This record gives sequence, structure tokens and C-alpha cells, in this order.
Amino acid sequence: MQWLKAKECHVLLWRSDEELNANNVSFRERERERERERERENCPQFLSDL
Repeated sequence: MQWLKAKECHVLLWRSDEELNANNVSFRERERERERERERENCPQFLSDL
């Protein structure tokens, strides 16, 4: 599961998965909520670099 967290961190930078699913509005809404949790839990170093 660690690779999955790394991929989620990667999506914060590239957002390729969001672009691929941009047509799905419910996906976008879910992605916003997920991104908030992601930023807190999975990417603390990336956030502190901001």
C-alpha cells in the first residue's frame, strides 16, 4: 500500500488522474475531499516545502 500513497502524493503534483477523470463530476468532488486528507496524511514534507 505504500506505493499507493506515493502515487497519491505524485497526483498532487501532476494531477494526471484527475485530468483523465475530469468528466466525472462526482469523481471531482470525491477527489477534493481526498486531496485534503492526502495533504494532511500522505504528503507532510511536500506541504512544508510550500
